[in-house]
This record gives sequence, C-alpha cells and structure tokens, in this order.
Amino acid sequence: MRKEEKFFLQLARGIVFKEEADSLGDLLLQSEKEWEYFKRLLIHHELVTLAYPVLRSFSGAIPQDLETFLKNNYYCSLLHCQQVLKEFLEISGAFEKSGVGLVPIKGVAFLEDIYAEFPARSMADVDVLVKEDDFRKAEEIISGLGFRKELYGLKEEYWLKDQYHIAFHAREKKQINFLEVHWSLDYKRRGENVLEELWGRTRRITAQGKSFISLSCEDIFFTLALHHRRFGKPLCFKNILDLGLLFKRYGGVFDWGYVLRQAQRYRLHAAAYYSLAAVSYGLGMEFPDSLWKAFKLPGWKKRAIRNFVSGEMFDRREKKVFLKSHFLLYDSIWEPVGYIINIPQEQFAKFYGLPAYAKKTRVLFRIRFLYILFRSIKALVTREANPSDYD
Repeated sequence: MRKEEKFFLQLARGIVFKEEADSLGDLLLQSEKEWEYFKRLLIHHELVTLAYPVLRSFSGAIPQDLETFLKNNYYCSLLHCQQVLKEFLEISGAFEKSGVGLVPIKGVAFLEDIYAEFPARSMADVDVLVKEDDFRKAEEIISGLGFRKELYGLKEEYWLKDQYHIAFHAREKKQINFLEVHWSLDYKRRGENVLEELWGRTRRITAQGKSFISLSCEDIFFTLALHHRRFGKPLCFKNILDLGLLFKRYGGVFDWGYVLRQAQRYRLHAAAYYSLAAVSYGLGMEFPDSLWKAFKLPGWKKRAIRNFVSGEMFDRREKKVFLKSHFLLYDSIWEPVGYIINIPQEQFAKFYGLPAYAKKTRVLFRIRFLYILFRSIKALVTREANPSDYD
C-alpha cells in the first residue's frame, strides 16, 4: 500500500472516530507525500467535502493550495447541503399534505442524523422512495413542484418494466437539480419488491424545525448494501463512511436478527457480508465472530469477499472492479449470470457508452456475449501495453 493510501485510510477513520485523527500527525512526519495522488484519491472516493474538518488541525503540514481546495469545498458543501435539505423538506411536506408516503434514501436523510457533526456529505441528486402503487400520485406531486420527468432518451416502458426508479429534472434553477423517485430498493425477487416490510418500520427525524419520515437504521443498512452492489464504485469510501457512521450511532440498538432474517428471505447475505467487510477493513470497526458466522455463505465466498475488499480498495479501474463485485455480491452465481443474460438493451448500451436505440447497438446487443469477451480482451491488452496508466 502506498504511503498516500495509508494516509487516506487514516483520514477516513479520523472522520468517523476523532481519536483516530491524532495518528495523522505522525504519518505526515514520516515521509514526503505525493499530494496530487492523495487529492485524486479524495476525488475518486468522494471525500473532498469531508476532509477539511480533520486536516485543518494540521494546517501548514499539507500544501497551501490543497488546504484551500479542501476548505472551499467543505464550506460550499455545508451551504449546499442545508439548501438541499430545505428544498427536500418542502417536497416531504407536499407529500404529507397529499397523504402519500415518501422516505429519503441515503444522502439528504443523513445530514442531521449520522452526519450531524459535519453535514457536508456530497450529493449528486436526491433519492426518495414511494410505494409502487403511489408512483403516479407521486409523479403528479413532483410535477406540481416544478420538476419534469427525465427519461434520458429511453422509453418510459423500460424504466417502469426493467428498472425501479425514474428521474425528475428541475424545470428552473433549484438546489435539488435531479430527484430520483424509487418504488423499490432493488429489482424484484420472485415477483415482489425487496424489503416491503420497511414501511412498517419507519421513524421520524427533525431537521430545520420540521420532521420527516426516515428509514429504520437496519433498512438504511440494506439500502447502502444494495447501492454498493448496483453501481460502478462498490468500494467508494463515501459509502463506507455512511456505514461506519451508521454503526457508530446505532450499533448499540441494531437489530441484527431482523437483518439476518431479511438477508435470508431476499438472498442478501453476500451484499450484507460485503458491507461489514468493507467497514471492518476500511475503518477498523470490529464485529462479533458470531455475526460473521451467521451469514449463510460458503467459506470460499467469505474469503473472496474479504480479499476483494483488501485487494481492490485502491484500484481505479472501475469497470473491472464492478464486474468482479458483480459476481461476488450475490448469494448465487446464477443470479448475476442471469442478469447478464437478460440484461436490457438500454443497460448494455449505457455500460459500453453506446447510443441506446441505434442499429449498431441492436446488432451488438444480439451478439453481446462475443462483444463482452472482445471488450474484456481489448482492455487486458491495453493494460499490458500501458501498465503505467494503472499504477
């Protein structure tokens, strides 16, 4: 592990645990750092807005331009997050007034909860969850608040049939530029949405003098575990911090029995186990041996997940890491294989940067197994020819 990566790991631990930040001083004195690489790590892992509150104690020991960059991002994010939260509360109020249930997923829900000490978590958009039967009502409410449906040039049928969310774009300048409305946290299992029980386990949180409905801490855990599995940066440290701060705040009251029951029902053992492994390795958090053993996975898969976390944490080849995680974070090998076999044309096109409905894309989609093999070999050859690009 490079010295910049060790420093980055300790910084992340210092964000969660104040006492861990004390070790940063020793690491700063040990050797010169390649600060540009450290900055790229912060950007890749989306921790730029959270680094300054910890590193400002070491002002003068890091380059002035880096300190200024982190300081500006932190304070801009603080202001932005409060404005986003204000707009979200208006949206939440409109839903409550209409009698339609809505809960935030991830970002905005955390600002005055697990991120209360430094509410500067970066957010590209705001994700919310509604019941599937309420989606059309939700669409009316959101349209009335100044948002328009954004299908990204794809057919609405694709989003409704093959996905579980639709994005809405603000018609006028807003802090919440994009609002993603989900009716499930993941693809359906055996014809039903995953974790439907969450609606009976919600709680209320107060922010800026107003209250809104939020998920239980256990269902937040599943939300984050599923997010890791779906997107191309499964080892992104922002997501690992979310989990670490969640356990720090609610670990004493966490209902692991519920987690294990839901993991069994919806086949989420691997995704949950991975989330614990990421927090354990990345933040040094410990969990009882009995909990590790309770997840029903073969020994080889548990070892593979742990090796993936420790070995790929700083690998910046996102597609390679995503493809590897795709086969590790499902309980059965047949589920990810079946997903690739049955992948919609739109998602195939998005992954390879192709126009969704072009004639060329349709042809490549029909021979996608050969095309996937071709692209994999091409990527391997490119890596061998230009190894320095991956250092």
